[in-house]
Amino acid sequence: MKDKLKILEKLLKNHDWFHQYSDDFGVYESGQEEWYKINATMKALENDGFGKEADELYEKYLPEPLKY
Repeated sequence: MKDKLKILEKLLKNHDWFHQYSDDFGVYESGQEEWYKINATMKALENDGFGKEADELYEKYLPEPLKY
């Protein structure tokens, strides 16, 4: 399970959190693909009983302007 947490951390660390504001469709599309991978990995971790750890990683890498 540590492998999935490491994968999630890498995805979150490298994700373009503001891809949806790009004028370049390729950047937008790439960001959406990354976002789907992040969601799928988080759901898999939650199903395996590691939802808390996944949420903590998400909060760690979520940029301040996106927190509410």
